[in-house]
Amino acid sequence: MSLEVAGHIRVPTVRLGHVHVKLAVQDRETPWIRALAICIRDESRVLLSEGLLERLKVLPFGNRWLILGETEFRDEAEPQFWREECRE
Repeated sequence: MSLEVAGHIRVPTVRLGHVHVKLAVQDRETPWIRALAICIRDESRVLLSEGLLERLKVLPFGNRWLILGETEFRDEAEPQFWREECRE
């Protein structure tokens, strides 16, 4: 399987299925959101779609972000990496 990204580049992907995600913030409870997880081969970062960010009510600004309705910017978390390869 492959998907088109950036409007013209095809990358090899594996559809992992639906997952539940939520914002991990210390000062409030946030709801779980159902999303489709897709693994991009040879990629070790998590990429969030604009649609998912909208559903999480997050506005990204470089390496900081804002929860919709708040006025205080938050720093992004330290990156986490994994070694497993995605396989079909």
